[in-house]
Amino acid sequence: CDLQGLWRNELGSNMTVLALNTAGTFSGSYHTAVAATNKQILVSPLQGAQ
Repeated sequence: CDLQGLWRNELGSNMTVLALNTAGTFSGSYHTAVAATNKQILVSPLQGAQ
């Protein structure tokens, strides 16, 4: 299953998934567009395994 790419939901949040490595793990980032604050929302690191 190829998960690599940019995923965006209907609320404007986005997740970037980089290519799988040979161990079957991937990394990327998640940036939410939804928040109940006026402060800057930081991008969150993303890690996973397939």
